[in-house]
Amino acid sequence: MKKRAWPGGTAPLAPPIVQSSVFQFESLRHIRDVSEEEGEGHVYSRYGHPNAQYLEEAAAELEGAEACRAFSSGMAAMVCALLSLCRPGDHILAVGTLYGGTHLLLREQLQQMHIDTTFVPDPESAAAAVTAKTRVIVAETISNPRMDVLNFEPLAYLAERHDLFFLVDNTFASPCLCRPLEQGAHGVMHSATKYLNGHGDAMAGLLLGSRRWIEEVSRWAPQLGAVLDPFAAWLVHRSLATLSLRMQAHSANGRHAAEFLHGHLKVKQVYYPGLDNSRLADRYLPAGCSGMVGFVIDGDPEQVIAGFEHIVLAPSLADTATTVSHPASTSHKALTEEERMRAGVPWELLRLSVGIEEAEAIVADLGRGLDRI
Repeated sequence: MKKRAWPGGTAPLAPPIVQSSVFQFESLRHIRDVSEEEGEGHVYSRYGHPNAQYLEEAAAELEGAEACRAFSSGMAAMVCALLSLCRPGDHILAVGTLYGGTHLLLREQLQQMHIDTTFVPDPESAAAAVTAKTRVIVAETISNPRMDVLNFEPLAYLAERHDLFFLVDNTFASPCLCRPLEQGAHGVMHSATKYLNGHGDAMAGLLLGSRRWIEEVSRWAPQLGAVLDPFAAWLVHRSLATLSLRMQAHSANGRHAAEFLHGHLKVKQVYYPGLDNSRLADRYLPAGCSGMVGFVIDGDPEQVIAGFEHIVLAPSLADTATTVSHPASTSHKALTEEERMRAGVPWELLRLSVGIEEAEAIVADLGRGLDRI
C-alpha cells in the first residue's frame, strides 16, 4: 500500500470509501484540465473514481503491469477487452477449455458482431488455426473446470510471429502464483470476484497490460456502463492485503484435498495441477497450484452434495470457505452436450473450491459426501 498525502492533516490508514457519483470543480479551466488528464482528479464516477484508482494501482503492481482498469465484473472486463481488440470480420483463437461465460460470448454474442472464433483444445493445435484475420489469442492460466495448466511458450511465440494480442484469464492462479505478462502475454484478465477479493462479498473484474492498451480499453468501459462501484472497489482493494497468505493456504489445502480424492475408490478422475508432478505446473506455478480441484465421481453428484455437512453448493469459487459446484448445470450449462463432452465436462464432474479451513476438516467432509454413493 503506497503512502498517500491527505488534505487537512493525518491520513486514514485504510482508504476511505468515496461514495460520490460526481466531483466538484473550482472553474471551467479546472474541469477541462481534469477531463483532458492534464490535472489530477475525477469528473464522474462512470469514468473513474478514487476507490477504483486505489485498486487499479495496487493490482498493476501485483501483476507487474504498466496499467490496470477495473470493471463491474470479470465478464464486463472480457467484453471490453475483446471489443477493444477486434472489429467485424476479425477472428479470435480460443485455446483450451474456457469458462462457460467466455465460451458463450465468443460463440454467440461476438458472432452476432461478425467476429468469428475458432476453438482449439491445446496450444499445440493453435498454429494450424491462425488465419489472416486472426487478431487475438484467448486462454486461461488454469483452465475451468479441468485445471489444465497453460503452456505459454508456443502461444507467446505464435503471437509474436503473427502480431497477435495474447490475452490470458489469470483468475484461477492470481498474480501470487503466476504473472502471465512475464510469460509472453500482452493482457491479463481477472474475475476479481474470485481470489483477488476472496471473501464472497464483492463482484469485480480487472484488465491489466500496457498503458496504451488500457487507455483503449478505458474508452469502452464508460460507454458500456461497465464501471466498478466504489464500495466493491474498496472491498477488493482491502482483500489484496491478504492475497498472498490466502493463496498459500488455498494451495496447501487444495493439494491435500486432491490427494485424498485421488486415492478414493468412488472417484474416477481428479484434475489438479500439482497432483502428478506436472512439468507445466513446475514451470508456471512454482509457488502453488491454487485451491481449485475438479473430480469425476462414480455415481450421482446430487447424492454426494447432499452428504456434505460443511461444504456448500455454490456456483462460484475462491471464498475462504470450501464450496462445491456442478459445472454441467452452472458455469458450463450454456454449452451443448457435445461441446461439454469435447471440453471434458461430463455430468459427473464436480468442481471443488478449497477454502482456508483446517485441511483435515475439509477431507472429512469430502469423505462424508462420497460415502453417500
